Amino acid sequence: SSSSSSSSSSSSDTTSADDAACTPADEKDVSFRDCQPFCSPLFADEHCGMCKCSACGFCGCTDGDETQPGLLSQPRCEDWCDEKFSDDHCKGCKCKSCPFCRHGKACKPASKDDSQFERCDSFCAAEFAADHCSMCKCKGCDFCAKALATASTKAAETATCKSDAPIGVWDSDHEQCEDFCNPKQAQDHCKLCKCKACDMCQCKSKLPGDSDKAQCQDWCELALWTSHCKFCKCQDCQFCKEGVPCDPENDQDSSDERCEKFCDKTFASEHCELCKCKGCNFCRDHVAYPPYPPPPPLRSPPPPPSAPGAVRAPEPPRSLAITAAGCASLALSWHAPFDKGTPIDAYEIVYKPSKDAGAPLRQNLPSGRETKTELTGLFAKTEYQIRVRAHSKGGWGLYSSTVSAVTAEPLHAPAKVEKAPVLVSSSCTSISMRMPAPRGGCSTDETFTMEWREGAAVLLESEVGWKPWRAPDGTQQVMDTVKMTGLSPYQAYQTRAIARNSRGAGPAGPESPALLVGVAPSALTSPPHVSSLGPNALALTWQHKTSSCRLGQAWELLIQRKLARDEATGATAVNAGSSHSSKDSKGAHSMSMSEWTTLREVVRGDQYHALSVRCPYGCSFKLRPLNLTGWRLYSDGSPVVTTPEEPKVADGGARIEIAISTLQIDAGSDKAALAAAANEIGVRVVSVVAAAVGIAR
Repeated sequence: SSSSSSSSSSSSDTTSADDAACTPADEKDVSFRDCQPFCSPLFADEHCGMCKCSACGFCGCTDGDETQPGLLSQPRCEDWCDEKFSDDHCKGCKCKSCPFCRHGKACKPASKDDSQFERCDSFCAAEFAADHCSMCKCKGCDFCAKALATASTKAAETATCKSDAPIGVWDSDHEQCEDFCNPKQAQDHCKLCKCKACDMCQCKSKLPGDSDKAQCQDWCELALWTSHCKFCKCQDCQFCKEGVPCDPENDQDSSDERCEKFCDKTFASEHCELCKCKGCNFCRDHVAYPPYPPPPPLRSPPPPPSAPGAVRAPEPPRSLAITAAGCASLALSWHAPFDKGTPIDAYEIVYKPSKDAGAPLRQNLPSGRETKTELTGLFAKTEYQIRVRAHSKGGWGLYSSTVSAVTAEPLHAPAKVEKAPVLVSSSCTSISMRMPAPRGGCSTDETFTMEWREGAAVLLESEVGWKPWRAPDGTQQVMDTVKMTGLSPYQAYQTRAIARNSRGAGPAGPESPALLVGVAPSALTSPPHVSSLGPNALALTWQHKTSSCRLGQAWELLIQRKLARDEATGATAVNAGSSHSSKDSKGAHSMSMSEWTTLREVVRGDQYHALSVRCPYGCSFKLRPLNLTGWRLYSDGSPVVTTPEEPKVADGGARIEIAISTLQIDAGSDKAALAAAANEIGVRVVSVVAAAVGIAR
């Protein structure tokens, strides 16, 4: 305690010494603050600049503004002081010695005898406010300020209101407070002009010159949020509504400035380092923010008057009404608006279903004389929101009031759906299908139902096997997406859609392609990838066709060869000749493709090396998955791939090709086995240079 007391006493002595010190204005001045007898408030501008008078009461400055800690006790004129904001700036000691604070705001004299600064001379009277408040000599009077505020309020009451309501929701053009406005729903209701005049939508502020509505004016800054967010003029800014970003002190700290319950002024030195506490009032005083001028006054100058002869957009059309409603159309009419001196040359009608959250539809009427039209191609039994605006050389005017109208009941059941459901997503046990887009008109598609079938029935062109889809809760009718669950990876499936409305159901639409879970149909029908490994070997891969839902899937592999036919002899060559030329010394070759034949009945996995396969003119390959009930589709054929030409045989030599259906030998004696096989067919073998062991057809 004694240490604390001595420290406090020392601090007090230091402060007193600093306050007493003063820099002399000239050689005759003293070096300490004083108030000598000659000092007079009549000469305050000169005397208060001298240490001899600086301690006098008329030279002191009492601010009393608790929102700006650290204000001086002596009047100053700092760099940020601005005459535009003199109503606020001149209340603080930091600006009180500025010329515009000492003499008043600069003012344009109304006459030669008027002042160049705003004053409140003795002759100024409230009963003559209409005349006196136009003079600079009286503009500084309180009754003139009140008259200006009243005029601004009346202007605000008659000003148009910009609505934040969603498209299609009718709102007022002026601020009101209607009966339905509810404080519990203030966040939504205060967006409507119909509620913006209610107390619940007003901003409560005790700060002088502040607004009564939450705004976000240009001068509001994130860096100075601790002071700016106290003003209604800034409280609608994003950083005031959602918080100020903050660098967390640790993993448990917040990412924006807050003031949580545990924050305690007693531990300010520690707590104010945390983002969770930096928003507390006791922490704000510890944060060193640069000085910044208070916000400008609420009043703003009126917009400049339109220049003579300026072209302006027309007013909103009046009395928009629905004159007739059909099952697919709405007829409407309106009264032409005031064109403000420029003839109207077009109208735009904006409309959309009330329950549709998408963009509205638009219809242009390229004539300013027509004030009626008909909207066609609409959905039956549907509510629409409609607005109209006019156009002239001055541009597009504002929209009219919104009207609502409901089209008539459909006259017929829907027609046959034109498109099949489309696969959206798939897992190992489910698929999701998107229904076709609904059609309007007098046979409107109000909802859809879906039918499906599985397995062998997919291969039939008849109506066998179709079953109605039902959701787990028993629902059948949908408008967008259907999810089928509990499916088998080894069955193929098909779906089709049926449109319905209040008049009944239409015929079933076309069937979707056969579907398998876990893979897109396009992947199964795409060709395999083929590359040549040498004169008589090719590599085939089809990883894009496989699925984790069917591990170890078996495939059937087919081959189609490109044939060369000698035009002179009619002979057909498959494996003879060069793969790089379609013409030899005997004559021209014409090319054709053979029939598809099975290369391998069962291949497991997602790749295969075709050995002892030569394609000098080119080969194509395709495959299909096996053991899938209801699926018989082959993939598309691969691009034609050729194998390179074999090395030339030396003079006096010959190349022998031996096809063996099955060979079971010791891997170490393969050359001897091949030599023995050659001898059996009457070929004398001197030596075997190389041999390949395998099973081939």
